[in-house]
Amino acid sequence: MAHVPVTLAAASDPPDRCVDPPAAADNPDTGRPRLPDLRYECLALDSGSALWVGEGGNPQAPAVLLIHGLGQQAHRDWRSVVPALLPGFRVITIDLPGFGASAPLPGGYSFDVLAATLDEVLRRRQVEQAHVVGHSLGGALSLHLAWTHPQRVDRLVLVDAAGILQEAVYVRHLTQLDTSPGSGSRPASVLKRGVNFLRLNLLRKADGKIDMAWLTRNPRIRNALLGDRPGMDAAISLVLQNFTTAIRDTTAPTTLIWGRDDPIAPLRTGRLLAARMPSAQLHVLDKVGHVPMTEAPVEFAELLTHALTAPHVPPPTPTLIGDSQGDVVCKSKARMRYTGHFNSLRLINCADAQIEDATLVRLLIDESTAELRNVTVNSDTTALTVLGSIVTGTGVLLQGPITLRADGSELDLAGATLKATRKAFHISSSARIYFSVSDIESPDYSGTAHEIWTRATIQKKARQK
Repeated sequence: MAHVPVTLAAASDPPDRCVDPPAAADNPDTGRPRLPDLRYECLALDSGSALWVGEGGNPQAPAVLLIHGLGQQAHRDWRSVVPALLPGFRVITIDLPGFGASAPLPGGYSFDVLAATLDEVLRRRQVEQAHVVGHSLGGALSLHLAWTHPQRVDRLVLVDAAGILQEAVYVRHLTQLDTSPGSGSRPASVLKRGVNFLRLNLLRKADGKIDMAWLTRNPRIRNALLGDRPGMDAAISLVLQNFTTAIRDTTAPTTLIWGRDDPIAPLRTGRLLAARMPSAQLHVLDKVGHVPMTEAPVEFAELLTHALTAPHVPPPTPTLIGDSQGDVVCKSKARMRYTGHFNSLRLINCADAQIEDATLVRLLIDESTAELRNVTVNSDTTALTVLGSIVTGTGVLLQGPITLRADGSELDLAGATLKATRKAFHISSSARIYFSVSDIESPDYSGTAHEIWTRATIQKKARQK
């Protein structure tokens, strides 16, 4: 996602040629489609569209493909990175279709289509395998490319990858951002406008009868409803994409680089990817937001070079030391933090509790708000009981005869694994669970979970079994 979005090329421009984007009024440099160290070509794609491709460095060195995010800066988001990579790599940059100088695609902007476009670029450049580096939307697309075309990707670097979380969770996060002029959140504006337009305007006009998954599979209808706006279309495809299987099955050595203060792709997403990907290391840059290559260029370049050259060693699985702290009760307290081993932990009327790097036999959360991070509950009864509470969990493992009992509560679980020997859930009609990139093993249901679960959802899954 670029720093300063500018106007897209007009929809009436011919799709078979590249068109220089207009300069932003407050920054004429943003209209220049070239970086001084790269050679450029307007590549004619098999689809009949045209893609702006830049290349530089040593043609005999390992190839690095840089994939940008939303906004008309396009490949120029990497302007501080390219000089650092040129001495040791064959650097390839692109403007994604409909961005920068590239022509729009004749169809939609599904991730399968975009990944196929990247595969075509590498094939046409006679690159069998490349290191792939993607930022924001480009990070999510890089992940999809590594999953759908694993033979093309040597090492994978994801920089503040946007999306990933379940649609409702991510949309709720985006709609909380202030994207008014001067708010400092302008990179989110394309995403937020796309999300708001689709969810509030389109669905309201259609009385809620349009299924968004169906909409994303029908780009011509989507374009007719939304208009030919590649940035918005790509943003909507990002929000609707389910990356659960891609995250689980991508085996390329992966480095995650994240700004700790990213308001658009929250650090929680990086932690989720680190917990769920088979071979991933997470590096967090302090006092950095969504665009680390611009906000901390020296530190970012060092991390990126190391990710592309050093032996990739996945971090060891953390182990907790120390004896069990027994049965612990938090009653009417705020901002308590718990870590280590417990027989049981009960939160009663406790606000903003944090449970991190912990193993428990039983966990009860009653009339409280809590965040769980890297928590394992292995129980001989019910692993987690949540009553009248709001719980956020990332990297949670629940095991037991019943993994989760909930009443009058909202749970937001990302990267969760539930393993039940008798029943996965026992939840009331007033409970709701938002699952992102999770999985469930139980007698009544086994499979991935990347959706909102209610009592009705559980009953429907049980009938389908």
